Amino acid sequence: LRVLQERRFRPIGSRQEVTSNFRLIAATNRNLEDMVNRGEFREDLLFRLKAATVRLPALRERRDDIEELARHFTEKRCAEWSVPQKALSPEFIAALSSYGWPGNVRELIHAIDAAIVKAKGDSVLLPVHLPLELRVETAKRFHTGLPADTAEKGKDPARRFPTIQEAREQIMLRAEKQYLLDLLDYTAGSIKKACDISGLSRSRFYVLLKKHGITRQHEWLC
Repeated sequence: LRVLQERRFRPIGSRQEVTSNFRLIAATNRNLEDMVNRGEFREDLLFRLKAATVRLPALRERRDDIEELARHFTEKRCAEWSVPQKALSPEFIAALSSYGWPGNVRELIHAIDAAIVKAKGDSVLLPVHLPLELRVETAKRFHTGLPADTAEKGKDPARRFPTIQEAREQIMLRAEKQYLLDLLDYTAGSIKKACDISGLSRSRFYVLLKKHGITRQHEWLC
């Protein structure tokens, strides 16, 4: 408390006090006022810390920042790891934006790291490169129609709610595309293996790839 108030302290083993012209920045994800009321945090310490407060909302509350943050950390990590820079597909951005991010920016960074590692030589990051638990959670929210943050429900009353048939078609299209992407990833791009597993003919498989705009992200093997 004395250091914070007077900016003076005595180093261990010294007889002389030292003055330090410092600025202190403290961060917490807890409600310190509530902790003071419960006797879990010193009130006099809080008064000395609480000169100017900046509230940083959770990542789910500032979704407009997700794409910019994702691009920043992708570029940063690729440079640190000396790998070619990777572009972010619209589907990849959409998956990030629809996730709830309970771990905030730290979880986003870890997801980007995992995607870069899984993408290997691919030049574009896709949803299939994201961690499995993130993709599962995103799929659940899509199928149930829940937004990433349930508090956002009702913000756009003008948006027309889809019919059951439209919802089914949207779900089927997304599921079909994700299946093809996962299948190509599983078979390391081998069209022959993908056809054997899926039971599709080669011509039908190519029709579906074209239908969903899936391009050569892998070195496909005939």
